Order: sequence, then C-alpha cells, then structure tokens
Amino acid sequence: MGIIDDAIDLLINEDSLRKTWILLIALFGIAGIAIVISYNVIMQSFIGQYLHSQESSIRQIAQSFGIGNNEYLLPFIIFGNNVKTAIITWISSITIIIPILIVLFNGGLVGFVLPSANSNPPLVLFYLLVPHGVIEIPSVTLVASTFILLISKGPVKMYRYSIGILIISVIMLAVAAFIESFITRGIAGFVASII
Repeated sequence: MGIIDDAIDLLINEDSLRKTWILLIALFGIAGIAIVISYNVIMQSFIGQYLHSQESSIRQIAQSFGIGNNEYLLPFIIFGNNVKTAIITWISSITIIIPILIVLFNGGLVGFVLPSANSNPPLVLFYLLVPHGVIEIPSVTLVASTFILLISKGPVKMYRYSIGILIISVIMLAVAAFIESFITRGIAGFVASII
C-alpha cells in the first residue's frame, strides 16, 4: 500500500488518533470562544496591545507587497503559511505539548480576529470563516493529533506512519486556501448584499 492508503488505514484503525483529533478540534473552538468572551480585558492588557501591533504590522507588509490587490497570489500565501504551520506541528509532535499549544494559539487567533471584525454582521462573519474553516481546522488538528502515536508506537514509527497524515493535511490545506481565496469572499459578499 502507499503512504496515503496507510494514513487512511491509520485513521480508521487507531481509535486514540481519532479521539485525539476530535479533542483538538474541540480545544480549538474552546480557545476561540475564551478569547471572544475575554476580548475587552485582553485588549486592555499588554498582550492585547502586542497582538494589535502585530496585526497592524502584518497589514502594512501585505499592503507594501500589494498582496491585497493580487487575488492570484493570495492562495499561495495562505497555503504557504498553513503548510508551514502543519509541518512545524508535525515535526514538533515528539514534544507532545507543542502541537497542543499550536492548536490553542490558532483557535485563540480566530477568537481574537472575530471581535475586531465587528463592523460585519454575524452572518457575514460566519460565511467569512466557515467555507474554508470547515476544511482548514480539521486539517491542522489532524496533523497535531499525530503526537498520540508517540505513546503507542514510539518516535520512529510515529513519524513513519504519520507522514501520510501530513500529506493528506497538505492536500486539504490546498483546497482550503483555494476556497478562502476565491469562494469565501464571494459568499460573504453575497450574504452582506442581501442582509
């Protein structure tokens, strides 16, 4: 069998991997909700000011490269960033804690962005996140869940068996980047026009 077939078999047969994957999806959501609930307190703290300055810096860099105006470059930038995160998460699986922290951080980041986009109606925000998020979030949490294989298989077998999961995740991230770049904005724009 091939690497992808082995990864699918692993997902089917490893109950602990599936349960960990579901748990990490839940942790992603909990982190996001916690940040949304405590947004005002966070924004008044040093951490909130730091995050706001980082957000402003990223926008300035994107504008200086003209990224906002080049819709054909956008999917590659999104895809590259997400693949980098997936690879770092996969490599750090040996630590057990770093993949969990990456999932919590990304969930918190979504929770941080939502209140700052409050000029959009909630339904528009929903459609700005869901079309690509329904693929992207499971993809990143799937890679993060491979740390559980360290316990049952050891480090060498964990990486050997989970390389297919990383490849599946990268394919999912490519689909999510395409959807985020070309479909999500159209759907959200359409919903905004009829509200």
